[in-house]
Amino acid sequence: AVWGKQLGPRSGRFNEICGFYDPLREFEDPRAFTIRADRCTYWLRKGAQPTDQVANLLDIAGIIRRTGQFTKKGEWEWRIDPMSGPEAPEGWKYDGPHEVSWGNKPNVHNFKGKISPNVEMIRKIPLIERYGFRGYTRIPIDEVALSDPLTKSPLLESFPNTDLPVYE
Repeated sequence: AVWGKQLGPRSGRFNEICGFYDPLREFEDPRAFTIRADRCTYWLRKGAQPTDQVANLLDIAGIIRRTGQFTKKGEWEWRIDPMSGPEAPEGWKYDGPHEVSWGNKPNVHNFKGKISPNVEMIRKIPLIERYGFRGYTRIPIDEVALSDPLTKSPLLESFPNTDLPVYE
């Protein structure tokens, strides 16, 4: 599961990916989770409230300390200087096998309605081809196709397993 600063409750949209957590791995595995600590502190300063699982990971990494059962209600406090970053604060140390990094470049996603140039190009591709359907036979839907007789036509040959009426 990738987690980051969400835009609205249960929207599924996010501003930035701040870490990764794989609950199926053993906790001692170095690939169990990663945290971009400077970006987490940035979003926490902006008012983001971590979920319980994210707060647990930030507590393990030594960034915040949980003080209550519900982290969404603000039941946590800082372990480091809240104004620290992008470099690691003095005295902070994490000895675990996981990657907890500082000095990362922001990777913010823009969801304000600005269309990138690639979106216009993608919109020109037929909908069926956007999702990986290749090699299908296009059936022309225009007046010429409707006026053609159905005997020995490409339209009839495209659907060999159907019982289309044959007009001569």
